[in-house]
Amino acid sequence: MLRLEAVNKAYNSNGDRFFALQDINITIPQGQFICFLGPSGCGKSTLINLIAGLEKPTSGQVIFREKPVTAPGSDRVVMFQESALFPWLNVIENVEFGLKMSGMGKKERQEKAMYYLEMMNLCEFSEAWIHELSGGMRQRVALARALTLPAEILLMDEPFAALDVQTKRMLQDELLRIFEETKKTIIFITHSVEEAIYLGERIIIMQPRPGRIKKDMIIQLPKPRQRETLQFVNLAFRINEEIGA
Repeated sequence: MLRLEAVNKAYNSNGDRFFALQDINITIPQGQFICFLGPSGCGKSTLINLIAGLEKPTSGQVIFREKPVTAPGSDRVVMFQESALFPWLNVIENVEFGLKMSGMGKKERQEKAMYYLEMMNLCEFSEAWIHELSGGMRQRVALARALTLPAEILLMDEPFAALDVQTKRMLQDELLRIFEETKKTIIFITHSVEEAIYLGERIIIMQPRPGRIKKDMIIQLPKPRQRETLQFVNLAFRINEEIGA
C-alpha cells in the first residue's frame, strides 16, 4: 500500500516561493490502476517524482510498505512521455539494461527480455536499432524494459501523449492487458479525460496551482469500456465540468 500524508512541495523562483502541491492525502491500495487528471501546472509530474523518490516533499511523507520514500528504488519504476531508450543499444539490449545492472546472468536476462518483447509483439525487432522504430514501437520497448524490473508500482507520466490516436489506443489496450496479467499498481498521469476513463479504476482530479486533490472518483463502468456508449460520454462530460469548475 502507498500513502501520501499531508504532502506539500514548494519551490523557490526569483525570490518567490510557490507550492506545486499542497495538502495531498491519498491512499493507493496494491494492484489498483489510478489515473491523475488535470491541467498543466497542477503538480501531476511533481507527484510522480515524489512517489518515485526523485524529489522529496517540503513537508509530509510518502509512505510505501510502511516506510518513508526517501530515494528511488527498484520497487518503483518510472515511464516518461519520452521513451528514454539508449540509441547505442539495440532493442533487446535496451530491455535487458536494468537486469544487467542488477547483476543477472546473460542467459537469464535474455530469456526474461524476450518474454516481455513477446508480450509487446516485438520479438522480430529484438535486434533492431532504436532509430529504426516508430514512436509507438519505442514506447512499447520502454514498457517492456519497465516490466522486466521487479517493481510493484509502475509510474507513468503521460507516456502516450505524443502518439497518434490509433497508436495511442493500441497501447492503451496493451497496458490494460498487462495490468490484468501482472496485477501491478499503476499510477498514470494524463491530460485526457477520455484516456483516464478508459484506463482507470479510479480517477483523481487535480486543481491548478497550488495542486490539490479536487475529486476522488471510483470508475464503475464495465470492462472492456466502449468510448461511444452513453455512460462513457456522460461521465466524460461530468469530469470535464468538474475540471472546468
